[in-house]
Amino acid sequence: ASSSADRRFVWGIRSVDDLILRDDTSQRLYALSDALGSVTAVVNTSGTVQERYGYDGFGTPRYMTAAFGYRDSSSYGWETLFDGYRYDTIPGLYQVRYRFLHPSLGRWLNRDPIGERGGVNLYAFVANEPLSQIDPLGLSSKIYGDGQLCVDKKCKANMLTDLRYLSEADPTQLLPLPAPGKCVDADAFYAPGWAWKIPDNATLRIKCDDDGCISNITNNKLGIFGKRPIWEWDNDNNKPGPKPPKWPGDIPPYPNTPPKEEPPKN
Repeated sequence: ASSSADRRFVWGIRSVDDLILRDDTSQRLYALSDALGSVTAVVNTSGTVQERYGYDGFGTPRYMTAAFGYRDSSSYGWETLFDGYRYDTIPGLYQVRYRFLHPSLGRWLNRDPIGERGGVNLYAFVANEPLSQIDPLGLSSKIYGDGQLCVDKKCKANMLTDLRYLSEADPTQLLPLPAPGKCVDADAFYAPGWAWKIPDNATLRIKCDDDGCISNITNNKLGIFGKRPIWEWDNDNNKPGPKPPKWPGDIPPYPNTPPKEEPPKN
């Protein structure tokens, strides 16, 4: 039996699955990838496209000629396809680190390798939020990105005494709000009679007027929902005022939490 390598791969640094080129016994081919990391074409050393690839929403591959003509299979046995994952043509599955992805079903065939630490749904990935979360190795028990709570520097500390937050680092106790002008990693915000979950990658800002009184509380969901107020404060009575506008529906069942609602439609 030969001990020589059948194929050699060179990987880049843009992502975990950033394939640059593949050498086999007859030729060298370079991979061209889209923003997702899926290989869309391979070219030879002269830069001429040899084969193209397309995918459905969950990665089922479509093989094409350089001129976008149909092919039953890859003429080059190309195995690195959707999102840079290795595709096995016999079972039709992607090998993604510790799990197999079935692109036709759009489902994982294996449970989450970290079990319930990744959530109660053992067949989910990044809590079903792939647009805003990442987990390159599939082993993270914490959704990427902390929520933050920031207090306006105009606020006066004596106006914040009844307010608390739940820490990302220590979820066993409620803590006083940070000093005016400061921010902390926070999981939830608590006011008298109600509480609000702070989503990961979101910033909850407590704003105050020139007298140091709370004027409003504003949430900024980075990159997804933009900035908009979620709760107006009644300065005269020092209590929550009007009902908050619609919200993306990811609020957990905290005690006295305002009702969960759908995001506004464009």
